[in-house]
Amino acid sequence: MVMVFLAALLICALLLSAAMVLLGVSAVCAGAAAAGAGSPSCGGCCPGRAGPWCGKWLALFGISMAVILADAAFIPAVGITIDVILTDGPDLC
Repeated sequence: MVMVFLAALLICALLLSAAMVLLGVSAVCAGAAAAGAGSPSCGGCCPGRAGPWCGKWLALFGISMAVILADAAFIPAVGITIDVILTDGPDLC
């Protein structure tokens, strides 16, 4: 009985940590979007210091969007895996 409780606690902790990562990266995306509202579209065309700043902003935004995509795909995969492990698989018939 203790092992079942421990397994359930670990599963909940895994999903909760994935949800917290998703919320944190969403905040990073919102901050990057607010900081560079119109700058990357025209800043990359300008000579001087705007070009590298535009590249850094796009890299931050792209990496955070990739983390959101990976994390959002991970959460349902954990649920499907737990369903297959704890039961005899989905009842398709």
